[in-house]
Amino acid sequence: MILSCPECMTKFSLPSAMLEGGRDVRCGKCRHVWFQEPTGEARQAEENLDKAEDMFGVSEIPQSVQPIPSDSSLQILPEDAVAAEARSTQTAFLTFLLLFFISFGVVVTLQNKIISSWPPSALFYETIGLDVSVVGKGLSIDNIISDYREVDTGSILYVEADLTNTLNKEIVYPPLTLILKDNEGDELKRWPIEAPEDEVFKPGETKSVKFGFQAPPEGGTVIKITVPQ
Repeated sequence: MILSCPECMTKFSLPSAMLEGGRDVRCGKCRHVWFQEPTGEARQAEENLDKAEDMFGVSEIPQSVQPIPSDSSLQILPEDAVAAEARSTQTAFLTFLLLFFISFGVVVTLQNKIISSWPPSALFYETIGLDVSVVGKGLSIDNIISDYREVDTGSILYVEADLTNTLNKEIVYPPLTLILKDNEGDELKRWPIEAPEDEVFKPGETKSVKFGFQAPPEGGTVIKITVPQ
């Protein structure tokens, strides 16, 4: 049923059963309190309840469903406030969905770059059912040749190698690491090698690469090129 505040004339929605016998109500807008007599709907609800008691022998309504006592002040909200709250909740939910799908789209679009920068992220893509190319998988590194040269600025280590894609699909050019060891197998130094941006290997393609590293430590005889994990 609809009630109107006698002070500010704001309309409210309230179940008829709560006005059984009349009760105090408080305006949710201006806070005015007044005694509301039971309306025709409330009286009809009371009569229906009496008939139900006579017909089915119901003597007492369970405490869990009894209306609020008539001597309490019941605060009720305007219909427009309830509608506004519902709209706010719906807007927040739609905003969340929009942000989720935008973020998901970015993660999928940048899949190769993300995996290249952080290889453990491949597990996430596998979990959500996307085809994952593990960085460096299928890349063969062969024919490594090294040479030390003396220049005006000091010693330089030159390294050449062949990088081959052994898979039947394109793979991303991964970042590499060059490791220099001595005859005993002890590591002397490692250099990170950044991957060319947006460069890929076609199926079966081989790329010959050359690198130069300044001031290599003395005693280095073993060179290994790997994909960092």
